[in-house]
Amino acid sequence: MPTLTAYVANCLMGGDEVTSNSNGSWIRDLINFNCNGRVFRFRQNPDVINKKYKPFEGAFYETTTVEVENVESYQRKNILKEIDNICWLLSFACQARVICYGHDFLDTGSRKAAFGKANLFRPPIEIADGTAVKNFIEQTYPACAKLNKKRKISTVIDYLTQLNQPGQPIEINLLIIFITLENLKDTYAKQAKIPYAKGYYRKSPTKPGKPGRQFNFEELLVEMFKALGMRKGVKQIITLRNELIHSGLSRKSYSSQIKLYERTQDLVREYLVRLLNYHGYFFTYSSRGTAPKKI
Repeated sequence: MPTLTAYVANCLMGGDEVTSNSNGSWIRDLINFNCNGRVFRFRQNPDVINKKYKPFEGAFYETTTVEVENVESYQRKNILKEIDNICWLLSFACQARVICYGHDFLDTGSRKAAFGKANLFRPPIEIADGTAVKNFIEQTYPACAKLNKKRKISTVIDYLTQLNQPGQPIEINLLIIFITLENLKDTYAKQAKIPYAKGYYRKSPTKPGKPGRQFNFEELLVEMFKALGMRKGVKQIITLRNELIHSGLSRKSYSSQIKLYERTQDLVREYLVRLLNYHGYFFTYSSRGTAPKKI
């Protein structure tokens, strides 16, 4: 049966397996992801492996070829969807918009308009370590495939990659991370089947025929985190959120806003890796890649 070949951009990960060249040299440029009963062979551009990608950071960068063997014609659409799911997880791991921009199969092929930029800024996974990347993708793929629609995983990851655009005011980054929390809170409440009436999620009613008391934003966030074993206080984050929404600016110092932004990034990052059923080491945003945390 034929092989489907796809093309991926903006993925600055290392390899896990070695390719031997005819001249006797070798390069660790390959990762075989085993997902959903198939092997997806991701082969990196040698310049990525040799870390010669500095000129391409901040630009659309064709980094990766993907091969999937033994594909029937009727399977092509699903295979491409599975590659997209892997690319969303790689986008989170790399903190950049990793995207499949085209493929060839049999005597046909396609290319599509694509966006995103290669980036390397505080990734949660040690992306230079291909084994760590493989472990992350294979652990989280089943949960991502299952929850993507219900919990809007791809939307959340896309928000996070938007936060790495250079030159954005801290207020913009704060608003994006707050919108990310709103998104997670809303999909959590729907999945948990929390009653919704008159514009609010509601607690259990105290009187028959009457809607229960409404959840406020903080209460729902606490419930959401607690459901995954995270007991985190969010009062300061909520206060800053309300201040920005109502006035557009905060009276807090720039350094205080940065600390709260980093704390919110840490909360979202840990919540996402827990939601995706990952077990292992990851880097919090605030640690800047210096202190791995294990869950």
